Amino acid sequence: ACAENISGKREIPDHPLIRQTMHDCLHELMDMPGLKKVLERLENGTLNLVCKDLAAPSPLAEEILSARNYAFLDDAPAEERRTRLVRSQTLNTPEDATALGVLDESIMRGIQEEIWPRTENMDECHDALMVLGGITGKEAASCISTELLHSLARAGRACQVTTPASQVWVAAERLAYWERIHPDLRKSPSIAAVGETGEINRDQAMVELLKLRMQGIGPTNELELAAFLGVPKADIARSLVNLEQSGFAMRGMFDQSGRQPQDLEQWCERRLLWRIRQRSIKSGRKHVSPVSINTFMKFLFAWQGLGSEARHLRSGPEGLMEVLAQLEGVELPATVWEEAIIPDRLGNYSSQILDMLCSTGRIVWVRLNVPDHGRLRSSNRLSPVAFVPRRALGHWFAHSRFASCDMDGLSWPARRLVDLLKNGGAQFFEDLVNQGGWVASEARNGLSELVGSGLAVNDNFEGMRSLYGKSLSKRRKRGRWPVNPRDDGAGRWSLLNRPSQQGELPESHTTQAGTRWDSVEYIAKCLLRRYGVVFRRLLARESSCPPWRDMLYCLRRMEARGDIRGGRFVAGFAGEQFALSEAAGLLKRCDSNPVERVHSINTCDPLNLTGIVIPMDRVPMNRKARLLFLDGKPVAQHMNGETEWLANLDSESKFAVSKEALGNVRRARSSLNPGIRCRIMP
Repeated sequence: ACAENISGKREIPDHPLIRQTMHDCLHELMDMPGLKKVLERLENGTLNLVCKDLAAPSPLAEEILSARNYAFLDDAPAEERRTRLVRSQTLNTPEDATALGVLDESIMRGIQEEIWPRTENMDECHDALMVLGGITGKEAASCISTELLHSLARAGRACQVTTPASQVWVAAERLAYWERIHPDLRKSPSIAAVGETGEINRDQAMVELLKLRMQGIGPTNELELAAFLGVPKADIARSLVNLEQSGFAMRGMFDQSGRQPQDLEQWCERRLLWRIRQRSIKSGRKHVSPVSINTFMKFLFAWQGLGSEARHLRSGPEGLMEVLAQLEGVELPATVWEEAIIPDRLGNYSSQILDMLCSTGRIVWVRLNVPDHGRLRSSNRLSPVAFVPRRALGHWFAHSRFASCDMDGLSWPARRLVDLLKNGGAQFFEDLVNQGGWVASEARNGLSELVGSGLAVNDNFEGMRSLYGKSLSKRRKRGRWPVNPRDDGAGRWSLLNRPSQQGELPESHTTQAGTRWDSVEYIAKCLLRRYGVVFRRLLARESSCPPWRDMLYCLRRMEARGDIRGGRFVAGFAGEQFALSEAAGLLKRCDSNPVERVHSINTCDPLNLTGIVIPMDRVPMNRKARLLFLDGKPVAQHMNGETEWLANLDSESKFAVSKEALGNVRRARSSLNPGIRCRIMP
């Protein structure tokens, strides 16, 4: 009656041998009556279930870990990985068993410093109040500028509340929870709470604030949490038990340094406890120290395949799909994509490959962020567009900044095109011209306005090229493409289905792609795929990125699942940093590789991190200019055949940089002119 031979409910045959076998299995090998009594006692409350996090398995769990492969009902590789992750330790004395729950003090303090937010402006200070649920006056005096807090108070975004035990700075969005706990709460200044908390009671509000607090302070005890919220210790104990039962927090004697009272049980958020455990296990190994900014830039060039070797390894539609997946959601000028961004990462690029991916529906080009610039938002070669998988449009629309415009704000051709596309669905350019009864230039101007407003899109990138003067018909006249029977090579035009409202969405809001948190996690995965290592300062240029406090929540969840790693990977930046496992290995190899290499990128490239990550003046975006790096350091800017040196170099280094700049110019010309013929002379 194994799973391969029978399905459905098992029927035990009535046979003496089978009855004896079942009795031996259930009563001699196992104690089923005893298990039933234990479950009954757990149900009626006679027995209490207490969760303990230990550095090694308990003696009762050793038998499970040492069981044979056939003792598990799941796949063999899964159980083998599970048992290899646990390293057994010999418990000779009761003191050894007691020490299983003790954490390494230095590692614990280091992680506490990493997770504590660092603030430099009002927005970062507001995010810190949101992430922690509140900051005491003592913490604000030592770690956060009080001037920023007073600026938030003057702006009505935060206030200082007074509880029976302490004074706490609270953001306006978290104020409703504090008012549920303390109905007569004193506020300075007196501001109104922002946002709806729903139908929650005092205990639920206390649980929510404890979740936020414990995610940012590490191991703590009931007295500290009671003093923070200004409530009796019994209320804190009841809330902590609820968090323990939900799997959020775990108890134990973690800190034996003397700073914590030894007679009090300590509590720690499960994700932080897992990180401390993982780092404690590897404490005897050689840790990878944070790399410099130059090494991080070398890593980014290797991660995105900007070297000549990696560029030639990518080719064809699958190679282009890999490039666009790594740059998903990046808005860049339309003409820069094919002039520099894609050719720098893909060998033998042809625009026909991009058209094929768009026409098959795998990729769609779209304008995600549309600022409110008034009427007549036309499109040109510098209009920002992004490439997104069609199935992921809902995720990016949920966090893009879209200033919707009514029909009165559009020109007459644009309004007429909206009616035609609503009634007739997706249509070709010639069909729109014939139905509208206008000349081609009027229809093209109307489509340009709809694209600039983020309302229309073409299922082929040729439609975008035709708007800024690089249409197929013009290239065909120059002999670069074979003759096409259609006058305009663009595909069908259609309207975009955007959400009606943008910005801060509630947690329960459901988009076409799922809930709001599904969208945040999807974008977090895209950013990890793009940069390998993610931290707050790196995302300053991302235009369609959710708030960092939401990103931080999803990144912590991914770290708790073991999908990514948290730690300090790049030196010089405060706050938490997260990285993919393969990215951490490549970062280490780049740090140990002393070979100097020259890299060249367009100044519109997402890796132009000057003024953001690289401590220097911001190099402005110019589609005709290139930025050259030597060993991860920006050393020159090349534009119109002239090189502006940003660093002092010797003659040999200048020759290598100039050679790379000349090679990029030739490659750019060949990618823009795929029909050009070359002759190799001896």
